[in-house]
Amino acid sequence: MKSGDQVRVAVVGAGRMERIHLRALAAARGAAPAAVAEPVASVREELAAAGLRTHANVEELLAAGGADAALIAAPTDLHVELVAELAAAGLPILCEKPCGLRPV
Repeated sequence: MKSGDQVRVAVVGAGRMERIHLRALAAARGAAPAAVAEPVASVREELAAAGLRTHANVEELLAAGGADAALIAAPTDLHVELVAELAAAGLPILCEKPCGLRPV
Protein backbone atom coordinates (compact mmCIF):
# COMPACT_ATOMS: atom_id res chain seq x y z
CA MET A 1 0.00 0.00 0.00
CA LYS A 2 1.38 3.39 -0.97
CA SER A 3 1.48 6.28 1.46
CA GLY A 4 -1.83 8.13 1.29
CA ASP A 5 -3.79 5.13 0.01
CA GLN A 6 -6.72 3.83 1.99
CA VAL A 7 -7.46 0.23 2.91
CA ARG A 8 -10.97 -0.52 1.68
CA VAL A 9 -12.68 -2.59 4.37
CA ALA A 10 -15.79 -4.69 3.74
CA VAL A 11 -18.02 -5.07 6.78
CA VAL A 12 -19.87 -8.38 7.08
CA GLY A 13 -23.00 -8.14 9.19
CA ALA A 14 -25.00 -4.97 9.79
CA GLY A 15 -26.24 -5.22 13.34
CA ARG A 16 -25.67 -2.85 16.23
CA MET A 17 -21.87 -3.21 16.25
CA GLU A 18 -21.63 -2.70 12.50
CA ARG A 19 -22.81 0.89 12.93
CA ILE A 20 -19.98 1.53 15.37
CA HIS A 21 -17.45 -0.09 13.03
CA LEU A 22 -18.65 1.93 10.03
CA ARG A 23 -18.37 5.20 11.96
CA ALA A 24 -14.86 4.25 13.06
CA LEU A 25 -13.83 3.36 9.51
CA ALA A 26 -15.25 6.61 8.15
CA ALA A 27 -13.24 8.57 10.72
CA ALA A 28 -10.00 6.58 10.37
CA ARG A 29 -6.98 7.76 8.46
CA GLY A 30 -5.87 5.10 6.04
CA ALA A 31 -9.10 3.10 5.99
CA ALA A 32 -12.57 3.47 4.52
CA PRO A 33 -15.69 1.32 4.31
CA ALA A 34 -15.80 -0.48 0.95
CA ALA A 35 -19.13 -2.31 1.19
CA VAL A 36 -21.43 -4.14 3.58
CA ALA A 37 -22.74 -7.71 3.32
CA GLU A 38 -26.07 -8.06 5.13
CA PRO A 39 -28.91 -10.54 4.47
CA VAL A 40 -31.75 -8.26 5.71
CA ALA A 41 -33.07 -6.26 2.74
CA SER A 42 -34.43 -3.35 4.78
CA VAL A 43 -31.04 -2.85 6.44
CA ARG A 44 -29.29 -2.99 3.05
CA GLU A 45 -31.70 -0.35 1.71
CA GLU A 46 -30.96 1.94 4.67
CA LEU A 47 -27.21 1.56 4.20
CA ALA A 48 -27.45 2.08 0.44
CA ALA A 49 -29.43 5.27 1.05
CA ALA A 50 -26.49 6.43 3.19
CA GLY A 51 -24.17 5.89 0.20
CA LEU A 52 -22.71 2.47 0.99
CA ARG A 53 -22.42 -0.40 -1.47
CA THR A 54 -24.40 -3.33 -0.12
CA HIS A 55 -24.63 -7.03 -0.88
CA ALA A 56 -26.98 -9.75 0.35
CA ASN A 57 -24.15 -12.11 1.26
CA VAL A 58 -20.39 -12.64 1.27
CA GLU A 59 -20.46 -14.41 -2.09
CA GLU A 60 -21.92 -11.27 -3.75
CA LEU A 61 -19.46 -9.06 -1.89
CA LEU A 62 -16.48 -11.11 -3.06
CA ALA A 63 -17.77 -11.28 -6.64
CA ALA A 64 -18.11 -7.48 -6.75
CA GLY A 65 -14.53 -6.95 -5.58
CA GLY A 66 -13.24 -3.63 -4.31
CA ALA A 67 -12.30 -4.70 -0.77
CA ASP A 68 -8.76 -4.96 0.57
CA ALA A 69 -9.78 -6.45 3.94
CA ALA A 70 -12.87 -7.59 5.82
CA LEU A 71 -14.30 -6.92 9.26
CA ILE A 72 -16.70 -9.57 10.54
CA ALA A 73 -19.50 -8.17 12.70
CA ALA A 74 -22.00 -10.95 12.06
CA PRO A 75 -23.55 -13.14 14.77
CA THR A 76 -20.93 -15.24 16.57
CA ASP A 77 -22.26 -18.57 15.31
CA LEU A 78 -21.35 -17.47 11.75
CA HIS A 79 -17.80 -16.30 12.51
CA VAL A 80 -15.91 -19.53 11.73
CA GLU A 81 -17.65 -20.03 8.39
CA LEU A 82 -17.17 -16.40 7.38
CA VAL A 83 -13.49 -16.35 8.41
CA ALA A 84 -12.86 -19.47 6.32
CA GLU A 85 -14.65 -18.05 3.26
CA LEU A 86 -12.96 -14.64 3.41
CA ALA A 87 -9.54 -16.15 4.12
CA ALA A 88 -9.95 -18.47 1.13
CA ALA A 89 -10.55 -15.34 -0.96
CA GLY A 90 -7.24 -13.94 0.31
CA LEU A 91 -8.58 -11.06 2.38
CA PRO A 92 -7.01 -10.04 5.69
CA ILE A 93 -9.70 -10.31 8.37
CA LEU A 94 -10.58 -8.60 11.61
CA CYS A 95 -13.14 -10.75 13.43
CA GLU A 96 -15.10 -9.71 16.49
CA LYS A 97 -14.61 -11.98 19.45
CA PRO A 98 -15.22 -14.74 19.96
CA CYS A 99 -14.05 -16.08 16.64
CA GLY A 100 -16.12 -19.20 17.19
CA LEU A 101 -18.17 -21.15 19.69
CA ARG A 102 -16.84 -24.59 18.81
CA PRO A 103 -13.45 -26.08 17.85
CA VAL A 104 -12.80 -26.69 14.17
